[in-house]
Amino acid sequence: MIADLQRQLGIDSSFFPLFIIFVFVFLWLRYVYFSPFINLIKEREKSSEGANEAAGEENAKAKELEEELLVLEKTFRKKVIELREEKVKAVQVDLAGVFSKEKEIAKKQIESARAQALENEKSELKALEAQVDEYSIALASKLTNNKVRI
Repeated sequence: MIADLQRQLGIDSSFFPLFIIFVFVFLWLRYVYFSPFINLIKEREKSSEGANEAAGEENAKAKELEEELLVLEKTFRKKVIELREEKVKAVQVDLAGVFSKEKEIAKKQIESARAQALENEKSELKALEAQVDEYSIALASKLTNNKVRI
């Protein structure tokens, strides 16, 4: 029965010596070629894991630094806004002082112009009052065709 099975499978008397040679070559390649190759792959994995861990740590540090930078940026912006507001208020106060000084100067000029206008008005009124007699005589003379003297 085993002989029939061997014939059906095509196994002859050379099978067992070839099988033993195959096992011997396989075991020899395992220790000579496959084991060093597998060890090399494991070492690469270990070194890449270390590099990956280092990269992860560097990424974590970068994120922390980025967060610190954002916090610093926010505080810097707040300080800049506060300084700008202080400068704007200082300029507004300075402008208010300048405007009040200019307003006082303008008030003085207006008052002096009003006083000058009142003086001119009074002098012109006196000049016109002095000419009233002369004009009334001339008017009366023309109306009556006579020379009138007062």
